[in-house]
Amino acid sequence: MSKSKLVYSIHDELKRLNEQIDLKIIIGQSYVREAKAHKSLRAQLSQARRNAWLTRSFGFASFL
Repeated sequence: MSKSKLVYSIHDELKRLNEQIDLKIIIGQSYVREAKAHKSLRAQLSQARRNAWLTRSFGFASFL
């Protein structure tokens, strides 16, 4: 899976999780499981963006 598709799919999953968390907050239910999944997805998104930035940086420096 390419980086852009990975980032896109993580964003979609985060949107879905946010909706679930919002509904559980409104209803008054616990959302611990969703919060852990959200935290994990945010870490994956951060890692994907960090790797993409490093790749672009080294790619730019290589042709100098």
